Amino acid sequence: MKTATNPTLQNVKIELPGSVLAQLITSGLLHGSECKCLDIHAKNILWQSLLTSSLNNEG
Repeated sequence: MKTATNPTLQNVKIELPGSVLAQLITSGLLHGSECKCLDIHAKNILWQSLLTSSLNNEG
């Protein structure tokens, strides 16, 4: 018997350009807490995007 799974509760692994990741984070569509970095490049982009986003939201 096959059980139904909820696709919204499953993790997915995707690849996208760093610029798209940065744009999603700085626009607020994706939160840093929703991401898990799989390599140092992703970690650096995530960190820089979060920093930029927080600086842009001040004042």
